[in-house]
Amino acid sequence: MSKILVIEDEEAICYNIKSVLLLNNYEVVTADNGKLGIELAEETLPDLILCDIMMPGYDGYWVLEKIRAHQTLGMTPFIFITAKVEREDLRKGMELGADDYLTKPFKMAELLSAIEVRLKRSVSQKKQIAKQSDEKVYDINKYYLIDTGKTIERIHIGSIECILAEDVYTNVYSKDGKYFTIRKSLNEWEKLLPENYFIRIHRASIINLTQIKSISKSYNQTMIIHMQHYEKSLILSRNYASKLKGKFII
Repeated sequence: MSKILVIEDEEAICYNIKSVLLLNNYEVVTADNGKLGIELAEETLPDLILCDIMMPGYDGYWVLEKIRAHQTLGMTPFIFITAKVEREDLRKGMELGADDYLTKPFKMAELLSAIEVRLKRSVSQKKQIAKQSDEKVYDINKYYLIDTGKTIERIHIGSIECILAEDVYTNVYSKDGKYFTIRKSLNEWEKLLPENYFIRIHRASIINLTQIKSISKSYNQTMIIHMQHYEKSLILSRNYASKLKGKFII
C-alpha cells in the first residue's frame, strides 16, 4: 500500500482528497502547513507528496526545496495542487523539481491518474537503478542512471572523466563540467565500469583513460595525472602504477 502525504491548509479540500485516496486503498498522512508537512515527511517517509503552494507561513515552494535537499526524501514524487496558474509560478515549481501540477478545482479522477503515473515511474526508475547496479558495463557509449538521493540523472558513460571518493560517497565528474555526489563506493564503480577505459589510480580515485591530458612527475618523483577538463591534479599511487603502464605510456 503506497503512502501519500497531503499538505493542504484548506480543511475541506484536504478532507476530500484524503477520503478519495483512502477509498482507493492509499495510506494517507495529512498536514495543514509546510513546517508540519516536512516533519511528517521525515517521520513517515511517504511514497508521494501532494502539496498546496499558497499556505500561511512556509509555502509549497519552501516545502519542495526542503524535500529535494533531503538525503532520504530527495527523490520522492512531488505534485503541486494549486490555484496559481501563472507561467512564472509553474516554471518556478518545475525548476525546483516538482514532478507535476494539478490546478484547483480538479477532478478526483485527474488526481488519481497523476498519482498513479508518478508512482509507477518512481517504481520503474528504482527497479532500473537496482538492475543496472548488478550489471557490468562494457560499452562506453551507453548511459547510466545515477541516483543522487535528490534526483535521478542520466549520464553518458564516456563523458565521465573521473570519480573521486569522499567518505562513503563518490563525486562523479563529467567532461562537460557537471558533477554528481552519490552513495556508491569506488569498489562498486570499479566493478561496474568498462576496464578498457576506466582505471583506478589511487585508493580514492578512478579516471577515464581517454580523458588524460598529460602525466608528469613532482619533485619527489610522484606521478601526477592531469585530466582534460577536471582542473585539479590527481596523484598516481605506486600501488596502481603498474596497471596504468600497461594501458598508457608513462
